[in-house]
Amino acid sequence: MTESTSTSQPRNGQPHTPGTFSAGEALFASRTSWLLACVSGFLVLLAVVMALYGQKRYDTSATPKHSYSNHVLGHKALTSFLRQFNINVVRMHSPRRLVHAKAPLFLIEPIGRLTFDNKTISLSHVVKQRLDAGLSTVLVMNKWNRTRGPGKGDTYRRVSSVSIEFALNQMLPKTLSQQMSVFQERIERKSDGKKLEWTSLKEVWNPTGELASRKDQAQLSLSVAGPQFFSVLTPENWEVLLGQRNRALLLRYRNAQGGSLLLLSDPDLIHNFNLQRGENSVALLGMVRDVLKADTILVDEVFHNQVKQFSLARELGRFPRSLLVIHGLLLWLLFVWAGSRRFGKPVQLEQARQHGPKEVIEITSWVLVCGQKPSRLASLYVRRVLEDLAERLGLGHMGTPRQLEQIDTLAERWGTPPEAADLYNKAVALNQRQRASWSEVMRLVRRAWSFREKLLHHRSNQ
Repeated sequence: MTESTSTSQPRNGQPHTPGTFSAGEALFASRTSWLLACVSGFLVLLAVVMALYGQKRYDTSATPKHSYSNHVLGHKALTSFLRQFNINVVRMHSPRRLVHAKAPLFLIEPIGRLTFDNKTISLSHVVKQRLDAGLSTVLVMNKWNRTRGPGKGDTYRRVSSVSIEFALNQMLPKTLSQQMSVFQERIERKSDGKKLEWTSLKEVWNPTGELASRKDQAQLSLSVAGPQFFSVLTPENWEVLLGQRNRALLLRYRNAQGGSLLLLSDPDLIHNFNLQRGENSVALLGMVRDVLKADTILVDEVFHNQVKQFSLARELGRFPRSLLVIHGLLLWLLFVWAGSRRFGKPVQLEQARQHGPKEVIEITSWVLVCGQKPSRLASLYVRRVLEDLAERLGLGHMGTPRQLEQIDTLAERWGTPPEAADLYNKAVALNQRQRASWSEVMRLVRRAWSFREKLLHHRSNQ
């Protein structure tokens, strides 16, 4: 890009007038530039809108068993239902906080072992640590496995009793897992239009334990698909809160440290599609309020393989935030492309020769003058006006004090108020000040100019 004060010849053949600014050839035509600007602005606005408002109601990577899944086997209804009763539900994504979290922790249909950051954490270890710390834990057993059938639909198959017992050994410490057995009916739920048969249960609800009086017990009408029960072998260590000892739905274990473990055998009681059936929701609310006595619960997502690890690269790599990275790369490529070629034609040698030392000196002096403080500029201006006035009045051979005295004498003789000495003194004082307002500076400058004009005008009329 060049700045010229002489006549130059652009590509259209019309010369520039002196003092105009020539930007040379543009990289793009005007229409192309506007088109690129509009498209870029629209893409940036779209990326921002999608990043702020484009997120779905639940994580798309969630499996049907997650607490924010809308699937029939999910548990979003559980969290929404409890929040309606002013019970705060917090999802846990940090493995390091599971052991020390004070509020009751719900482990809903979890996996038994998890590996992250080259470390392995087992569910039995978390349960044992929480029991030793005197904390409350709720473990909901698995029930359904989703498998791909021969047709178009999915098949939901019940986990066999052998797999349930194996999972229970992984989820609980050995001292607890050896005290009970699990049994269940074997059924299959297929998506071929066959209706699922629901089982109605009349189970005893006893929130204070089996040894309580019959007055504290109530009967709930529950509804599940092929119920899954616990069978307790050592009744002295367990309390049946829902059901009977040989077919229990909800058990409680308490140790000497004050920790408690609740086992819910059938997850159908709290699934999205089943929570409203019968009095399933009453059992859930009673478990939180009457048994846990909590107004805040934690729902684990770590053992659903959703460990939350904070990573800027991972967040910027996820859609739609990845659009911002793409826009940044495209902008960088545009700058590289724009800098790879010259803007405009090279300056002609004849045009460059017209700029000599005189112009350099004028520009440099102008920059030096304009770079000073207003108070110093005004002081120099007033003194230069008085010196010029003394030269024009023929007093240039005298010293400054004598010049000021003679100028004021002539001003009195010609009927003009004498201001030379006063202006000079104020100019000196203004130069010594650190700051001065523009109004004060301009008043002094105008006084000096007006005083000079009055004397010179009077002399020219004589």
